[in-house]
Amino acid sequence: MRSIGAAMVMAVATVAGVSGQQKASGDNPVAAGIARTYESVKGYIMASAELVPEERYSYQPTKDVRTFGQILAHIVDAQNNVCAAANGDVIPYADVTEKTVTNKADLLAKLRESFAACDAVYATTTDAALSNRTQVFGSDASVAQALALNATHDWEHYGNLVTYMRMMGIVPPSSR
Repeated sequence: MRSIGAAMVMAVATVAGVSGQQKASGDNPVAAGIARTYESVKGYIMASAELVPEERYSYQPTKDVRTFGQILAHIVDAQNNVCAAANGDVIPYADVTEKTVTNKADLLAKLRESFAACDAVYATTTDAALSNRTQVFGSDASVAQALALNATHDWEHYGNLVTYMRMMGIVPPSSR
């Protein structure tokens, strides 16, 4: 956990430094910087989900890892939990989507819903609110840590999606 906390601090510090250089962020440059990090990965994840044909959603490089579709479903479940926590709604983690949703159309709908819920949190979080306290996966955290965790978790799993797409012979959106 210590390394995750250190990574979150570095991510927030990096984003804060970048957003501090970009004056277009208005009154909330740090929150806007974290939101920009999230927005870029959101676009890549959605483009990946749309690009990969449904018959490849069951692709699984080995039996020890999630399928392509399960990774997308895991992103949904994690976002639903972490963005709710950043918004002050602490709910137990549930992997309902990962365990029940397998077809492309339903996964795309669930992804859109989870991104819309997160979009609202990123759009309304102010720099002042970033230091508010919440609980993420049973641990005390700041709203900044929750939002940075969500963005970095999305990037982590976009990396998985990229690897899977390469193995399937598909050029990932970030390389197009």
